[in-house]
Amino acid sequence: MLPYVQFKKAWLTVVDVQAELRLRGERFNRFLPNSILAKKLAMLVNSEEKQEAMTLLEANNTLSDEIVAAKRRELVKKAHLLARVTLAEALDAAGQVYVFGKGAYQRFDSEPREPDFVEFMEYSVVRDLWHQRVAPPGTTSISPASAGAKADSSTPAASKDAKSPSNLKPMANSASRAKSTDTEDNSSSINDDDGDHKRPSPSRTKLETSARAFANRQVSKATAFLWGKRVTQVACGAAVAYALTDAGEVFCWGGNKRQWRYFYDEVTA
Repeated sequence: MLPYVQFKKAWLTVVDVQAELRLRGERFNRFLPNSILAKKLAMLVNSEEKQEAMTLLEANNTLSDEIVAAKRRELVKKAHLLARVTLAEALDAAGQVYVFGKGAYQRFDSEPREPDFVEFMEYSVVRDLWHQRVAPPGTTSISPASAGAKADSSTPAASKDAKSPSNLKPMANSASRAKSTDTEDNSSSINDDDGDHKRPSPSRTKLETSARAFANRQVSKATAFLWGKRVTQVACGAAVAYALTDAGEVFCWGGNKRQWRYFYDEVTA
């Protein structure tokens, strides 16, 4: 194959130099010999080659920067997902409350008002995590057959007495989550053979798996406020719900305001 340098020399000897100069918009004296005009054309071609090389180098650098930026964005996205999973696991360790159904007077189907920053820091993040679990987007909630509401609480202390009636429902929920986890493990083992580019994010898989147990169920979003508050006992009435923590705190839901109220006695505190 003919090298490019020799090809360029041969091209300068056979090409119509004046026509090439006109195409480049270059002014020249048409009475000059072709050897002089060929040198001028060679200078222009060298300048074009340098400009082209600089453009290609800049494009290559830009492409490399975009690849690095895309990888960093993916790492940041994974870090955010991992943070959400870690936060959800920490809150789960401190207990959670699930209310199934809307209640006799449809009082358990709405969200509480935004609490004060002192009462619940970063409540919006916790609320979004709770909604993603109990009411993920794209799912249809189906109310239970009865009009009333059933409340289940799950706390670290609940594992001490697994045979008590109050712990039967949390165990059922745990079994559902365990079954979902088995399904997740099976799907993960299948995806391992497809390569890293097709493997789902473990953090995203955990968030999606935790929501499978509540698919097609009517679960109250209001109990996001009780997430992580170490609730040991709950009671639901027709329009009022109570939650008792292991520290003796009592939270009440009811009335038209639809917000959690904290009972605190300054005299006996």
